[in-house]
Amino acid sequence: MSEQGLKESRLYLNKSNIHKVEPPILGIDYGTKNIGVAITDKKGVVAQPLTTIKVKGGNYEKFFSELLKIIEDYEIKTLVLGIPQAFKEDHLQNISHVLEFQCSIKKMTGREVFLYDESYSTSDSYSMLRTQGQNQKKSRQKIDRIAASRFLQELIDFKNRENE
Repeated sequence: MSEQGLKESRLYLNKSNIHKVEPPILGIDYGTKNIGVAITDKKGVVAQPLTTIKVKGGNYEKFFSELLKIIEDYEIKTLVLGIPQAFKEDHLQNISHVLEFQCSIKKMTGREVFLYDESYSTSDSYSMLRTQGQNQKKSRQKIDRIAASRFLQELIDFKNRENE
């Protein structure tokens, strides 16, 4: 699927379908080693980092087990998966992996999984942690869940602007 076709997809969140997002919302930052998870409050005003789930070696069973528990424990209504933009040719492969992961989440949970632009969320999160004086090694353990909370907060702010 081309990037333009993806953005026109009914599952890529934009002005035309943002109304489908109901809190609490779970944000997922996909990675091949770690998956960051963030959550909103019940009113959908504030996003906060929740956890980072290690999936090194392609073992996603732990992620899916924890995902189902989180959905139940927090009464999640909407799932949002971060997807990068294709700035370079090699980004297309990452997008392909994210789309496959989206299908797996839908199959496992029986729910729609919306996509939202997560470009720069990881690098912005690293910058934020460095300005707080944290070194890169310690930051690595937090970065994925913080990145998930950053793009989830952007989504919430976008939704609130559209509702005004």
